[in-house]
Amino acid sequence: MLTRMQTGADVLVEIGGAKLGSAGSYLTRAEREVQPVWEFGETQPAGMRCGRTVHRIELRRLRLAPGTLTQGSELYALADFTLSVVRGGQRITYAHCEWELIEESADAQDEILERAVFYACTRTQSAA
Repeated sequence: MLTRMQTGADVLVEIGGAKLGSAGSYLTRAEREVQPVWEFGETQPAGMRCGRTVHRIELRRLRLAPGTLTQGSELYALADFTLSVVRGGQRITYAHCEWELIEESADAQDEILERAVFYACTRTQSAA
């Protein structure tokens, strides 16, 4: 299931506990491996076996905070990091993250990551 979350308030983004910037919107998707369990001679599965869950996080129009990543270069070097999204009084933290895609643009005043896609192994939610 794909869930799109947008709010009127800022969607703050942190990496490793440090503020990265604010996103215009973000999309999350959780996928879990599911396999049927068959009993010998049966035509219908007896149940389902669930495997690991992988989380996909897509940030759109990420405006970098002043003094953070220089042209996103440090973002390309990140591996096995923690990503937090803070919105509406809730902090959603994704751990063991890896990036898949980064699209950048810049104008005279601001640098913007147009789109960044990350994958994570775990997700936790708490009050901000």
